[in-house]
Amino acid sequence: MSALEAKIDDLYRQPLNDFTSARNALAKSLTGADAQRVRALAKPTIVPWAVNQVYWRARAAYDRLMKSGERLLTAQIAALEGRPADVRAASEAHRRAIADAVAEAERLAAPAGSKPSPDALARTLEALSLATSAPAAPGRLTGALQPAGFEALAGITPKA
Repeated sequence: MSALEAKIDDLYRQPLNDFTSARNALAKSLTGADAQRVRALAKPTIVPWAVNQVYWRARAAYDRLMKSGERLLTAQIAALEGRPADVRAASEAHRRAIADAVAEAERLAAPAGSKPSPDALARTLEALSLATSAPAAPGRLTGALQPAGFEALAGITPKA
């Protein structure tokens, strides 16, 4: 990881209210394309910021969430292809991982005086964990995520 990437990661670890001033200070310390790139970084809204904090400060909960999302997708695909899969158990484990990650996000947001919506956190965490491609570098979300649509099933041949 480059020194600039590490500094950008540090921006997304900051308290939300400090993001803009920290971004601007970093941009001033750089020149050329690096400065332009940093100036163009979007400030996260409250929910993505809280999700980022789970990545940076509660990595075990984040990793459990992402692994449970992978397991759920794998189970769903296996079931659609007619292979044995315990979709119910994978789905329940995923729901628990989402609930744990929501609790961590709320805990991490509280000292900053932020109160993200638990429902919005759950939707964003679910969409992130079930995304077939990363919407942003981990820990750098800036906006709301939408759940995957049918494109997530592309290439699957259901068993007749």
